[in-house]
Amino acid sequence: MRRRRGDDGVTLIEVLVAFVVLMVALVPLSYLFTTSLVQAGQAKNQQTALSIAEKWAEVLSNVTPPVNCFGEVNVDHSAVPVGTNAAATTVAAASNNLILATQTTISVASTTGFAAPGPGVSALVATTTGLQLVNYTAVSANTLTVPPNSGTGKLLTGCPVTQPTTSETRGATTYALSAEYEWTTVQNAGSGSKPNLCASGTPQLLKLRMTVSWGPNADVNNVQDSIILNYPPSGIQTLGFIALQLSGDSSANDSQGNLWSERVQAPPVTITSSSGTALQNLTIYPDNYGCAFAQVLPTPGTGATYTVAVANASSGIPAGSTYGSPSFVANTTGTVTAHVLQQPQSESLSGVTVNIGAVTKLPVASFPPYDQGSSATLSYPSSSAVEDGTACPNAGQITCLSAGENGAGAVLTWSNQANWSTVSVPVAATRIASIACAGTVECEGVGYQLTGGVSTPVIVDANPSVPSVAAASTGTALTGVTSLSQIVCPSAVNCVAIGTTATGAAVLSDTISGTGVDAWTAVTIPASTTGLTSLVCSPSGTGCAALGTSNAPSAGTPIVLSGGFGGTWATGTTPGFTLSALTSLTCPSDTSCLAMGTGKVGANPSGPIVISGSAAAGLGTSALTWTADSFPAGTTVTALNRLVCPPATSAKCVVLGTGKIGGGASGPLIMYGATTASATLANDTIPAAGSGALTALYQVACPTATTCVVSGATPTAPAILSGAMTVGSGTADVWSNVTVPTPGAGTISQLGVLSCWSGTSCAITAIGSTSGTPSAFLLASSGGTATANWSSPALPQANAADYLSSIDCTTSGSPTYCSAVGASPTGAVILSSSTGPAGTWSDQTPSGLAGNVVTGVPLEIQNPSLSPNPYANVVTAGAVPNVTNLPDLYPFVGGYGLFAGDCQSELLGGSFNQSQVATMPGGSTSVTVPLGLLSVEALHLTGAAIGLPYMGATFQLTATTAGPGCNADTYTLPTAGPDGLSRTEVPYGSYTLKVTGTSPAVSIPITVGSGSLVASGTTVLFPNPVIVSVT
Repeated sequence: MRRRRGDDGVTLIEVLVAFVVLMVALVPLSYLFTTSLVQAGQAKNQQTALSIAEKWAEVLSNVTPPVNCFGEVNVDHSAVPVGTNAAATTVAAASNNLILATQTTISVASTTGFAAPGPGVSALVATTTGLQLVNYTAVSANTLTVPPNSGTGKLLTGCPVTQPTTSETRGATTYALSAEYEWTTVQNAGSGSKPNLCASGTPQLLKLRMTVSWGPNADVNNVQDSIILNYPPSGIQTLGFIALQLSGDSSANDSQGNLWSERVQAPPVTITSSSGTALQNLTIYPDNYGCAFAQVLPTPGTGATYTVAVANASSGIPAGSTYGSPSFVANTTGTVTAHVLQQPQSESLSGVTVNIGAVTKLPVASFPPYDQGSSATLSYPSSSAVEDGTACPNAGQITCLSAGENGAGAVLTWSNQANWSTVSVPVAATRIASIACAGTVECEGVGYQLTGGVSTPVIVDANPSVPSVAAASTGTALTGVTSLSQIVCPSAVNCVAIGTTATGAAVLSDTISGTGVDAWTAVTIPASTTGLTSLVCSPSGTGCAALGTSNAPSAGTPIVLSGGFGGTWATGTTPGFTLSALTSLTCPSDTSCLAMGTGKVGANPSGPIVISGSAAAGLGTSALTWTADSFPAGTTVTALNRLVCPPATSAKCVVLGTGKIGGGASGPLIMYGATTASATLANDTIPAAGSGALTALYQVACPTATTCVVSGATPTAPAILSGAMTVGSGTADVWSNVTVPTPGAGTISQLGVLSCWSGTSCAITAIGSTSGTPSAFLLASSGGTATANWSSPALPQANAADYLSSIDCTTSGSPTYCSAVGASPTGAVILSSSTGPAGTWSDQTPSGLAGNVVTGVPLEIQNPSLSPNPYANVVTAGAVPNVTNLPDLYPFVGGYGLFAGDCQSELLGGSFNQSQVATMPGGSTSVTVPLGLLSVEALHLTGAAIGLPYMGATFQLTATTAGPGCNADTYTLPTAGPDGLSRTEVPYGSYTLKVTGTSPAVSIPITVGSGSLVASGTTVLFPNPVIVSVT
């Protein structure tokens, strides 16, 4: 029988079960209680944090947002807030480009108001890359001591440093503070990007997001409060604002590839007080719009104003850039220093006032467009480097060559069929006046060196097989000789040169026995000879003759000397007539010569004359006996201008002149006659050209006994005549008009040099214009006869020549190589063709050529947007040496026009005398100043040397262009050498040329044009000089 348990106790198991049941009930209740407590605390913290956030949002709505080193609002960047009365300073001067990571101290303007170092005490430092919180460990009057590696940004002068509030403590909880700004509805379609504060008509909107966090889980334990702010703030009644809008070449990238929005942030804008510390002094940088916007103390009541200035940039601002050189410059008038105009490298405005709560927008007129300048290196033309023309001897490796001069002396260039190159002249030489080749054995050049007014002769040898140039071995042949002007090599073993001595003339002869093996000797000539002007040799090379003057029987008497190679030369006899001048000489055979000039026959009045000379035993052994030829019956000849004799088989010569036949009108004449003594000339019939009767004949060439070509003009157009020549002096020739080809889009105004190399190959240089710009042209014949197939081959247009002064082609070998030299406004031009004159031409001008440029050249620049006037005299007249670097120029997309002169009127028609200066912000370019070639020859007007070159004559050129700003600029040209020449490049335009000998000067009006000169109303084509006779 079981026993019943009483009520007086429970077992242990029952107790445990009861405890478990109790816990099952209590644990959920405890969790519920704990959660309620936490939620209550979190709600309290959130409420507290929200009140803090609201408080700071209110505070910051009345404080200007923090700015970076460039004065820009720090947007999209979370940082601790800065209160209304917080201490503030700026990084001290001369702190540019300091890296915060390398600094242990930060130098500041003042530390007044900054708290002593301690826990939670820090400084908010603005760097170029944003705001950085730095805990400083010590503070002095102008220094904050910071631990190493306290930040990563770069410090600049004027970067703000403030005392922020990093946290607030309420009860036992510390709340961390953070403020972030972002642009909201702005000009850029609400994209959130920065607005242009200088251009906005109304305040822009900033969204302030104030974040307050607490505890270890700040990413969860935080609240935010947002508010929309006007900027500039409308509620501040103690400060004002300055807005400066910069503009520049905004459409162009700079030399670093940066947009305008990048480089415009480089120039510093300084705002300084007129009364020391009465107001603020700060430096800011424009934003990507070019807007420099600053908060400043107002000026009313202070007695002070602000000066706002923008200056050149420094390398490293913005970060990674290298701005500063070339300098930033303003598009406005600058100052002239050492003849050079520098556009302002800074801009400023004084007397700026700022009212409380207002934005002072600085006037655009006080700050013209400002951008990084563009530099330019100048060079000057090399036109005179080829002024002595070209020849194509086809001797060994010397296919063609050219000669000229620059400021240092003589210039030689040559080609070997492949290309042209400059030749080193082995001796000091002012000019190599003439070059001739003795077959393929050697080529020889003669000239002079002028030093200190003393002239000495120069002879150089060129080895065609290398090729190379060396000083010739002359022995005593040059004793007493002062200069050499011409050399002719009629064979592979003989050359003859003429020149001057201190008292008269000289003839030298060279016998060649091998390359560089010369035997120069002085030829004996009459002591009365005062000068020699031209030299010719007979076709077979047995003798030579030279035109000159003598002082017997009177000063300036024309003579012809003749002789062989060495020995003695004699003066020919002139019975029955008297000469007053001889201008041309030709020797069609070994025993005969013809000359033309002025003189009188018997009792007849003085006038044009043609004379025939005969040397029965040959030019090399006997003197010439001269007789006067007769002009055609009934023909009145008033002038002669050309004399040429076809090959000897023709037995005749051709003379061009002016006069009238019978009672007809005056006009051009073509006469022909025998090469024998006392010949009677006859008239050829001149056909009318397509544009009317010919009014002028310029040149004649006769490459064969049956073919001649004449160049000329009608009143309105150029003309070419082709002559079918009859053999023998008794039969007239048949001349026909050639249709002058049209050179593409160009128009020919005048024909120049005429040259022929065979009956089927001739060429004529020409000048004219293409689309209003001066141009050089070439007319060439090919195939059939010289009358057929005339064309105008295309010439290179890069560095296009505006004239060609000389042309020559090879007459041996195949193919036919040709060379033509001239100049563009910016320098020498050497053109080559390997397919004859009618073939394809290319520019082979070697690099490095220089010219003989006058000093003191003024320069004018122009651009329609240049302020305040589209033209500016960037280099004034008188600089010695000429300016070779332009100052940094304000960049325009279209660059600048550049021309020599000091006024707008000196920019000539078609702007042919203008170069284009390309400009790019921060870039550089090279440009050649366009100049014209001026060649002047001074002759003796009186005395024993009458008609001969006047060594030592001086030349002065004075500008006469009329117009606003045009000055009477004066240039001193090179003194005449023994050839009487002064050759240099000068600015295009109108002048008075003053030539002085030993008595009163002679002045003439002269115009330096693109392909010619106009002297006293007469056009002079290159390569001819302007001739001025002085006493």
